[in-house]
Amino acid sequence: MASVESRPLQTNARGKLNQLIRFGLGSALLAGITGAAGAQGLPTIHWPRTQPEIAPPVINSLPAEMAADLEYAVAAWNQSPYVQTAVQTRPQSGDSCNPVLGAMRFCVMTRRPNFPAGTQTFYTADGHLLAARGLVSNEFIFSPPYDTTTGRRAVFCYEIGVMLGVPEQDRDPTNPDITDASGQESCMDATPTPAGNENPTPVDFSALAELYAHGHTDFGVRDFSAHDRGLANSALPAAADLDANPGEVTRVDQAGRPSEFVRKFANGVRVVTRVTYLN
Repeated sequence: MASVESRPLQTNARGKLNQLIRFGLGSALLAGITGAAGAQGLPTIHWPRTQPEIAPPVINSLPAEMAADLEYAVAAWNQSPYVQTAVQTRPQSGDSCNPVLGAMRFCVMTRRPNFPAGTQTFYTADGHLLAARGLVSNEFIFSPPYDTTTGRRAVFCYEIGVMLGVPEQDRDPTNPDITDASGQESCMDATPTPAGNENPTPVDFSALAELYAHGHTDFGVRDFSAHDRGLANSALPAAADLDANPGEVTRVDQAGRPSEFVRKFANGVRVVTRVTYLN
């Protein structure tokens, strides 16, 4: 996804370690955020399932002119044998975009000028995803290079990848675009030029398979437990609460702006918010 994040608090795809200690992000928390198992054994972030494919619905609360670009991104990830999601349309009520249990929801934020775009994932302490939100502001979607079909497709493809638990190939947009052996670029690679980055690559599909290619008795292949459902139904925070307090800053960009937050709730539900700026 095109973004301006360039001071990650993790080891990026090119093997650079960027000041984990300085910003106080421990390796165990980092593992929980990025979807990679850490040294202290935190689980990967993923959707639970009891069938061959995961199928959390994508709820489209975006303007009608963006529907085709969101559907394109959904179809791009559905090429994986482990994902088969469908788009449902649900009108947005004002500026409210509450998370929906078991679903990935996309909305436009009409306020928040300092929050151009963001992706939020809601999960339990053991790594089970409960819900996700993809947020874009009017400023974001009507500004270059995201005011184009290719720009929006790259954004939505990235946001869906994050919502599925797939780690980015690179979060530093100052790096050259990553290409595979065939010359294909990835929507999971931060870049200021999103044209050409509208799709996952075989590397992204491989990472997805690592999350979901397990037998039914293995970790990650289970339905929402009664405990998980109870947590979600009683404690998925409202949009207004999250907008007012996204949590602790765990990543900053080159300009020193917060680009990632983590908020933990007393019942074990956690929320990671990743923010993208225009410039």
